[in-house]
Amino acid sequence: PAPEATVPAPIPKPVQRDVPGYTPPRGEAPAEVLARALQGPYRTKRQTEVEWRANLPAFPLTIEPAKTVAMTVVPFQGHDPTKINNCEELVVSILDRFYEVDARTELDTLTGVFPAPLRSRHIACGHAKTADFEEIITAGATPHLGWRREATFETPDSRGQEELQSADPERFTKQLDPPPLCWEHVQDDEHDLLDRSYIVGNEFESGIYYDTDDLRLTSSGFAVRDKYFGRGPRDGEVTESDSRGVFLKRALGSRDGMTRRDEYVAEVPMADGADGFTKAVAHLLKLAKVDVPVSELKPQIRIDTNRMKVDLMYRAQRGDPVQKIGFVTIDHYTAVRLGPDGEPAPRDGPSPTQLQFEVELLPEFQGSRHRAAADVFLTQLKQTYGAVEAPAPKAEQGLEANGVRISDF
Repeated sequence: PAPEATVPAPIPKPVQRDVPGYTPPRGEAPAEVLARALQGPYRTKRQTEVEWRANLPAFPLTIEPAKTVAMTVVPFQGHDPTKINNCEELVVSILDRFYEVDARTELDTLTGVFPAPLRSRHIACGHAKTADFEEIITAGATPHLGWRREATFETPDSRGQEELQSADPERFTKQLDPPPLCWEHVQDDEHDLLDRSYIVGNEFESGIYYDTDDLRLTSSGFAVRDKYFGRGPRDGEVTESDSRGVFLKRALGSRDGMTRRDEYVAEVPMADGADGFTKAVAHLLKLAKVDVPVSELKPQIRIDTNRMKVDLMYRAQRGDPVQKIGFVTIDHYTAVRLGPDGEPAPRDGPSPTQLQFEVELLPEFQGSRHRAAADVFLTQLKQTYGAVEAPAPKAEQGLEANGVRISDF
């Protein structure tokens, strides 16, 4: 007689926790034992990930002009800062609005949570008539009329942000030189001009997500991903990936709009290919106590992301040092449904795309004080750009966009 079919053991559902950080279950190895166990076949680390996600409408975006009590941003030299057509213009808009509040703001006056480029250089100046600015800028000169100030800024610990990336940080950054920004005074004919240069993070990521045929991992709050990193697009071209990481993530619930996940990541050399993925994911599944054979995992979806990144800074009050507490990314991604062979599955029309904000707090800044301060900034971000909170990870959103109803599994 044919052997009886075996029913896979259910995967424990994630536990909702109300305190920052993941508390290991009773009986799990002590910290020092776990640290040794993490090494496995590849260098591996574990951390708690706290993220906030919000989806945006498709480009072009139209926003309200930036303004203070005394000044409003106005179009200048044919450039309208209320119209946003791509990711570069979006990251410039965010920095102009929340990092340079207006042309007269000194950086050491910014408090609370605010975004910042890795490095920046800006020249601000003021004069009575905008026409004079236009004439001078057109001639290629920097205005010297009225008042003028020049400043530079570099984010603390701006290098070495991604341990999995190339040792050459210049490959993952991009300099943005937007058109001058003009502030018009409400009460008089004075105008301020801000010329600036921002250096921000820019990379291309391609992540292949694996699961069983019945999506046992996804439906239980787990995700397995083989992710490749490369330099962001230059003139429409994407360079080949030069670093790689294999991830396992476990959902820990959400609070105050932020999702929390336990994350394991193994650094796998590019040259190790499919064998490297098999060895790494087997070790990560064992560490996370997930009873799913690697042989049952098949590629389900590929998320290709053009990512631009700025740092998230915090200063409690004027005079305090600035701390980097996380980062903000602008992600424009495509969700490609995959067949069992890893090739794109047949579909009518192009794969779905999505524009998304993602904000992540570093592990040491996930307490209530920094989260409450970040909430103020996140609310402003949503209101300014028409973003809608979307707690589900990209892979789950991508599967749903491709017609897969995860709730059916």
